[in-house]
Amino acid sequence: MNTRIATYRIGELARLSGVSVRMLRHYDDIGLLPAMTGENGYRYYDGAALKRLQEILFYRAFDMGLEEIRTLLAGGDRLGRLQRHRDRLRGKHQDMANMLAALDRTIVMEKRGQDMRIEDLYKPFPAEKQAEYEAWLVRTYGADMAEAVQRAKQAEREDPTDFRPEKIAELKEIEAKLVQAMKEGLNGADLDTLLDRHRGWVGDMWKSPCEKDAYAGLADMYLAHPDFVARYEALAPKFSQWLPMVMKDYAARV
Repeated sequence: MNTRIATYRIGELARLSGVSVRMLRHYDDIGLLPAMTGENGYRYYDGAALKRLQEILFYRAFDMGLEEIRTLLAGGDRLGRLQRHRDRLRGKHQDMANMLAALDRTIVMEKRGQDMRIEDLYKPFPAEKQAEYEAWLVRTYGADMAEAVQRAKQAEREDPTDFRPEKIAELKEIEAKLVQAMKEGLNGADLDTLLDRHRGWVGDMWKSPCEKDAYAGLADMYLAHPDFVARYEALAPKFSQWLPMVMKDYAARV
């Protein structure tokens, strides 16, 4: 039977956590991570202290100051704090994804020597990524899909800065309703109505009807491509798995 007392000397904790002994002493001195002091004068840390240090490191990685962290740790329960921090990180992840998309689009337009409208700064997919997704669809579905992609490209050449901001808003609305449908366990005709709208939106952006096989293929790409997985997980946990599943099921039935 293992009877080892779950306490660690300061040097052991430093090696395990990657936090220097000097910093651990500082955390103790300011009351952020109090240590137990043994009769031999050594500082010891128990399981609760190890968890507290993990939480401190979560917040430090988020660029929080030590005083802010100490105030945060003084209130509420650990689980609640961790869940709220996760929500903040998820929001930051989505903000960074949006910023990267806007930055990529801006760089493309700068290389073309073209000005862009303010709403184009928030286009959900940069041009390079869009080309990657289009190439995947063409490889998978052949000539018919290639023709649909070319029609979409022709429309963009006719007005390269027109991404129709109202269509972005429509997609956000559809996705929000799909997230809610997942949370509520929605199925049947009500879910099909939402997927009809989603499929119609895709066809509108492709400038061609989104056939059921292509819609199922799009679901495969959503499931396989890390960009889409990250995007949909940012909307809601497990949404990146749920959406392709219901898309493929829908495509098999319509």
